[in-house]
Amino acid sequence: VMEPPMSGAVPRSVLWVPADQPAQVRSAVDSVADVVCIDMADLIHPANRGAARLMMWGAVTAAARSSKGVWAHIGVESIQEDLEACVWPGLGAVVASVESAEAVRRLADALAALEKERDVQSQVSIVVALDTAAAVWSVRETLAASPRVMATVVGGQDLLPLPETTSPRQLFSAQEYMQGRIAAGATEAGVPMLGKIGRDIAPGHLAE
Repeated sequence: VMEPPMSGAVPRSVLWVPADQPAQVRSAVDSVADVVCIDMADLIHPANRGAARLMMWGAVTAAARSSKGVWAHIGVESIQEDLEACVWPGLGAVVASVESAEAVRRLADALAALEKERDVQSQVSIVVALDTAAAVWSVRETLAASPRVMATVVGGQDLLPLPETTSPRQLFSAQEYMQGRIAAGATEAGVPMLGKIGRDIAPGHLAE
């Protein structure tokens, strides 16, 4: 049984790498990052996602044998398929974009079933990615929905600022409001916030 080194701990740094690029996964394992997050969604061309899932067992196993924590980023529309590909001994957490407490509970139930089926001894945590306005609105309930929720992650470009209004009652921007709501919800739920930085890639241009 392989215990995830970062199980239950909030990392200082998480390095995201595409699941269909074994060389990048190996480089990430050799890096100084605390956690390697193997991405099956945003960093993968849609045509390669099936192949990426087939590589996950080897990627999770290899990363778990190092001193790194291992996370997996799963897709919004392929949650079950991605979970079946990545939930193996050594996985510490899954990063998922969920918009409600019910979605978190369904994800937790799916994780529990796979852990039992595959004799995964360490409970896999959930890192909630807040990517939409609906997710921000329900942040308090979402982050408190399951004891598996270990952190939330917010991308700098995921919640784009809305156009400023001329209302004299507006004291701060919509982006500031959303950040404040997320911070308040995370504090109330006792869940730390992780900031996500990186490069924007226009949809349809992943191949280039």
